[in-house]
Amino acid sequence: MSNQNIISKWILNPDLNFQYNKSSNIWSDSNHIYLQFNDSDNVSVEPVYYAPQFGVLSNTSAFSVEIKPNKNKVYKSIVNISPNKRNLTSV
Repeated sequence: MSNQNIISKWILNPDLNFQYNKSSNIWSDSNHIYLQFNDSDNVSVEPVYYAPQFGVLSNTSAFSVEIKPNKNKVYKSIVNISPNKRNLTSV
């Protein structure tokens, strides 16, 4: 791969509704699930529609995460998941 970006999509349970807090760089939902993506660009939530051939059995949403290569042409992205927002703010 020559400096191409990788898009990773994470299909979410329909009961999850994540919102982004730009000041803390943390995604959260009403079930007290907190996510922080590090070394990723352009993280967003987008709609996903019924597609049984891909295992999507109902309309839902997905995280779309763009990963760019670093100066050594290595692709790396880390997501931290926690039930406690305080565990993520120091990352």
